[in-house]
Amino acid sequence: MNKKVLKTMIFLIWIFLVAFQIVKIFFGDWFAIQISNQHIIQIGAFIDQRELLKQCLYFITSWFTYFCYLCACKQKWSLTLKEHLALIIVIAILIVLRKFLPIIGLNIDVVLMVFIPCCMKANYKQVAIIFTVHSLGQLLLLSIRSLPLLLLETDFATQFILSIDAYLWLVLYYLYANKYKEELLWEAFALRFSEISQKMRSKLSSKKSIKKSSLPKKNSENSEPTSPSLKQLSQTDESSDQG
Repeated sequence: MNKKVLKTMIFLIWIFLVAFQIVKIFFGDWFAIQISNQHIIQIGAFIDQRELLKQCLYFITSWFTYFCYLCACKQKWSLTLKEHLALIIVIAILIVLRKFLPIIGLNIDVVLMVFIPCCMKANYKQVAIIFTVHSLGQLLLLSIRSLPLLLLETDFATQFILSIDAYLWLVLYYLYANKYKEELLWEAFALRFSEISQKMRSKLSSKKSIKKSSLPKKNSENSEPTSPSLKQLSQTDESSDQG
């Protein structure tokens, strides 16, 4: 995928998130989401009634989230075998905590989002920006959709649908961090803003140059009829001599 396409997609995601949050302040009911599709509700109920299946699916989605997140922080296409084993143990502990102590499990999950990549010797700036962007994005999504921080009363299928946005931007961060390792994500945002500002400045400067170039032409056109030519001056001198 092209570098500009990835950068633009990440940039547009944040533009829409901020725009939707602003709109929600004035029109709060516009973004309230309720899953009314009977097939999705039946699938969610089917999964929730089978605890082993539910926890296995939670493990897969948690692994996918951590994999994309950690690889983006480390700017690596994949994790080592030791890192995979450590991640599996961490996810298993988190699943147990979320089952019996959901609030504590959520707090530990947030701490591990910073602690694990730092232990894996990831770039601290990269960890800081991706953690901030990912966390703020999730908070904005919950706020826009008027959802609680802990989605305990929703079934697995509904939770998965509501998390698709987060999975999408994690994949974009993963691709960008690995395709363009020489440029950190925070530098990409800075470059994107500088490109937009340069385009605006060039447009303004071109408009000013057009205005400046049009002014002398008008002055010259106005001054031509008032100033006599050399031929007219010579003709007036000859007529005065003859007189």
